[in-house]
Amino acid sequence: MSSTSCFLSGTKPSITPPAPQAFSAMASKWVWSMPMAEFMEVLFKTVIKYAPIAIVKPDDYEARANLMWASSWAINGFLD
Repeated sequence: MSSTSCFLSGTKPSITPPAPQAFSAMASKWVWSMPMAEFMEVLFKTVIKYAPIAIVKPDDYEARANLMWASSWAINGFLD
């Protein structure tokens, strides 16, 4: 096996020209930006709706469950 071969397959790694790589990077950011913005909006609306309910009625399971759902998405790094 030569030093330029791929470790697992034993084949030479493919080289992609920079233009397609740049395009795919820009396209992936554009494709993900709108759905992520909409998802973040849903999280904000969830917190705005259920936080006052959970404060007034601490035993409200639905309000607490929705706040925990929103907080788990916010803290796991998926939205970064």
